[in-house]
Amino acid sequence: MITQQSYGTYSELPKIPSEKIPSDTLNCNLLKIRYHFYNFLTLASISLFSMFLHRISDRRDLTGQGSASASNIFCVKFLLYLGIMGKLYPVGIQNFESLRRDGFFYVDKTALMYRLVTTGRYYFLSRPRRFGKSLLISTLEAYFQGKRELFDGLAVASLEKEWKRYPVLHLDLNTQNYNSVSALEDILNEALAGWEAMYGANDTEIGFARRFAGVIRRAAVSTGERAVILVDEYDKPLLQTIGDTELQEEYKKILKSFYGALKSEDGYIRFALLTGVTKFGKVSVFSDLNNLMDISMREEYADICGVSEEELLRDFDEDIRDLALNNGQTY
Repeated sequence: MITQQSYGTYSELPKIPSEKIPSDTLNCNLLKIRYHFYNFLTLASISLFSMFLHRISDRRDLTGQGSASASNIFCVKFLLYLGIMGKLYPVGIQNFESLRRDGFFYVDKTALMYRLVTTGRYYFLSRPRRFGKSLLISTLEAYFQGKRELFDGLAVASLEKEWKRYPVLHLDLNTQNYNSVSALEDILNEALAGWEAMYGANDTEIGFARRFAGVIRRAAVSTGERAVILVDEYDKPLLQTIGDTELQEEYKKILKSFYGALKSEDGYIRFALLTGVTKFGKVSVFSDLNNLMDISMREEYADICGVSEEELLRDFDEDIRDLALNNGQTY
């Protein structure tokens, strides 16, 4: 069995024999570079995965908190090195449609997603970075856009019968450097302008909150279906200004007003999910949204992001065995 104690340092880890590199090709230099990179990924994979297995034996996850069933998206990422694994892994891919159309492997979370969308309407989810929040948002976006073909073979394909198409308003706050008030205003204005181009604008709507409320209302009226609101990394502006209290307070005022539109336009909203890393903004930023359900620590949604221990052993067992076999280990 591979354990954390099996190898004390990187130098003790097994490497791929250099004899396997063909020397009689015109691409010899390129192959050498690939060889060294391959070895680097191999070392990182085994080391990280060994630590993970060791933690499982202690019934702990990689963070040292919680049970072994907690999500560990990054532990699987370091299993991904070319040439050994039998599956095509989506390293760095956060778009569900791209992942599915290009044939990448996907750990099926759609049964949990279906439970989420059929048992409530307003949700808040907090998870660390790189735990699959953006992929969850993208999956929900594809689901609410009625892209049934992307879900063939997944659990929700047999659960959902209608596959309605809803207007989806997806706001990603992760793509900005928030060093001034204008930085947040720019990204909100850009999102609103895009939605207004699709669903119309009203010149009498002044301010981000009123424009947002108008977009939600017109999106529902023009399509005949209530709007879906998906916000990724709601707290990015707040996290980047932890050391600047004055700027952070300005951000809180803007976001509180902006998100207040969700409550005022409740009748035009089918579903809303806001995700982030922290919960410190939940009271101050979402204080008007008393119907926002926090599922961050709810047991039934513990595995909605990332990869659980059960999923790791169920879906990756063959590749873990190949990893061990390739490196002369037992599993």
